[in-house]
Amino acid sequence: MQIWDDDWQQHPEIVKQMILMKLGLSSLPKTGARKCHVGIIKSSMAKEFCISYHIQGGVGAKHNLGLFADEELVAVMLFSPRQGKQGTVVLHRFCTSRIIPGGFSKLLHAFLELNPDVSIVETFSDNEISDGKLYTMTGFVVEKELPPDYCYIYGNIRYHKFNFRKKRFMKDQELLWQDDLTESELAELNGLGKVWDSGKSNMFIHVSIETCHNWV
Repeated sequence: MQIWDDDWQQHPEIVKQMILMKLGLSSLPKTGARKCHVGIIKSSMAKEFCISYHIQGGVGAKHNLGLFADEELVAVMLFSPRQGKQGTVVLHRFCTSRIIPGGFSKLLHAFLELNPDVSIVETFSDNEISDGKLYTMTGFVVEKELPPDYCYIYGNIRYHKFNFRKKRFMKDQELLWQDDLTESELAELNGLGKVWDSGKSNMFIHVSIETCHNWV
């Protein structure tokens, strides 16, 4: 695992649970997926749940499914269509508030039943926190290994590098600008440090509702 200082400061309980789960020491309650039911939920509910239980926080998505134990929301799965690829969706988040054996496959199965035109599900496994085993156990295969990438540190907070393109340095009055410098040189001029992640695995699975009945 790669644990960031700002994640530890801002989301200590999420980080602690991640560590306990890796060590097999989590005291979270366990509920089998067969005892849960799936429902479509509002985007706002999905975002709030991810903010509470996922280290990467919430994200906007077109399709938001929730897994319920009785009436309690215990897991979410978020998808959006992949631009330029008909029949392909991106799985943005899978997030749980407790241990749910079979929860991942149950939600994926339910999504495919609701969206029979989907033939490929794509996702990214973050090497900082996962070896992708949950995906490969379900049938996902690695399409591409993405090398470590960097973020910028600004005001002791990590920002995606896209937040500091050359236009940002040019237009932001709080940042220094010099015409002949590259993005990296402008970042250095402004005292922005670079920090590197552990890379990601781009994964996908070809699916049909006939091939995934044995998931649940």
